[in-house]
Amino acid sequence: MQKHLLRVLGLSLLAAVGLMAFAAAGAQAAPETRILGSSALAINETVGGSQIGTGALKVPALSVEIVCNTLSVTEGKILEPSLALGKILFEGCVVWSIEKVTLKLIEVLPCQILDSKNGNKIGHITAAAFLKVFLHTDGRTYLLASPDPAGSAFAVVNYTSGTGCPIPLKQEVTGNTVFKVVTGDLTVGPEVLEPEIENNEAIAKLFPADVLKYGINEAFVINKALLKLTGAHKGCKWGVL
Repeated sequence: MQKHLLRVLGLSLLAAVGLMAFAAAGAQAAPETRILGSSALAINETVGGSQIGTGALKVPALSVEIVCNTLSVTEGKILEPSLALGKILFEGCVVWSIEKVTLKLIEVLPCQILDSKNGNKIGHITAAAFLKVFLHTDGRTYLLASPDPAGSAFAVVNYTSGTGCPIPLKQEVTGNTVFKVVTGDLTVGPEVLEPEIENNEAIAKLFPADVLKYGINEAFVINKALLKLTGAHKGCKWGVL
């Protein structure tokens, strides 16, 4: 009887330890941003960023693509371990017509973009977004981008009237889009100085519930960018998982 009781107690202890280990593993798997291995250091840290090459917003239904030469994160802040807020400025933006089947660029259209949020500067687009860290079923880390404030537009694209532009003169960019964390994804690699993120049609198709809209039409972001710390931990390595 005593041996049986000891055996039951032993099994119960093993089960408790296993449950604790499972709970700990679950806690560790919570999405978060880490600086030098610490999520606590990330809170309220400021972030900047820049584009790799050119970026674009492709709208197949309208046969147009807005191509922007540069992108900069003018204001970025990590609000919580898994949530950041950023204001983004796109510059040197022009509108191209694209081939309906291949979606290749054809020619620049007479559409002059005006940034109503930035003194009507020509070729500029100002956007604001929340970025939420999450782990996909493929085992990789992604960032869900949604408008700030929630339910509003990422950006409003205005055009100068009287230029012969075939697009409505005011279009809102709404919905959600997802960026893949290429480097600095701590599920597959180390912390880095400047994590790289990217978005394209293939990535967007992985998340059919998160659709980006240009006006009423589906749109796709084609972009690669580097993010960096700009506050107290400037120059430190960091990443997300």
